[in-house]
Amino acid sequence: LKPDGKKRLVISYMSIGEAETYRWYWRDHWKGDDMPGWQVMENCAWPRAHMVRFWHDGWKDIIYQGRRPYVKRIIDAGFDGVYLDRIDVYEGQMEQRPSARDDMIAFVTDMAKAARAWKPGFLVIAQNAEDLLQEKRYRDVIDGLGKEDLLHGHTGTGVRNPAKDVAHSMELIRNLQWDYKPVFAVEYLTTKVAIAATEKELKSLGM
Repeated sequence: LKPDGKKRLVISYMSIGEAETYRWYWRDHWKGDDMPGWQVMENCAWPRAHMVRFWHDGWKDIIYQGRRPYVKRIIDAGFDGVYLDRIDVYEGQMEQRPSARDDMIAFVTDMAKAARAWKPGFLVIAQNAEDLLQEKRYRDVIDGLGKEDLLHGHTGTGVRNPAKDVAHSMELIRNLQWDYKPVFAVEYLTTKVAIAATEKELKSLGM
């Protein structure tokens, strides 16, 4: 509860674009040629995280359509919603699978539908992949967005992003803000001065 006694919303992190070897669903025998059909490759930047073919039924079974899938376990643990990471994984798969963008929208939609059947009002907060905010069918499904590195970080920690990159992301993000849904900014900064200045700027952008 909050200090005033009101209920506090608690959101669980969940990656839907990468499988993590330290999660409950990972099996020790998944190595080499024994990897499941939905596995693509390990993320060299994040060891123990494996890119997935998220449209694969085996991965859908793990996340939302199996006997006791990931999202149901999150609901059973008492969480009010999920914060979905690696939605943007579809961007690197469109050459091999041209429908990947639409497949991701369908994946999030179907996952949200399953979750809300178990727990009405279950919140779905997406992270990044703001290109999808151009689609009303996608915006209608999610309850908010978390945007990483809007102002800094494309070329290094604390390094200001080019103005054109910030403007492009904001043009897309405003689609969701105009729907009166919250957008949360995630910036990785190391000094109190930078944090204070960035907080002020982000609030001016409606974050």
